[in-house]
Amino acid sequence: MGTQQIILLVINILGELPLSGAIISASEANQADEYSLGRSPASIRPVYTVSMILSALGYFAFIYFILFRLVPMK
Repeated sequence: MGTQQIILLVINILGELPLSGAIISASEANQADEYSLGRSPASIRPVYTVSMILSALGYFAFIYFILFRLVPMK
């Protein structure tokens, strides 16, 4: 793993920490729906859920490719 890939990994880990802290605090306060979906109608929430899952899977595939499959240039 090259230096640039390690930097990307560190940035991703540091950027994820505040996000997961906000999610945990929101779920503990029973406000997860208010924060994540706002006032969207209940009928459209499954669309948001599916799109969030697909987005996360795409992001993980992208990071995997960048960190483990891409050969950094020197």
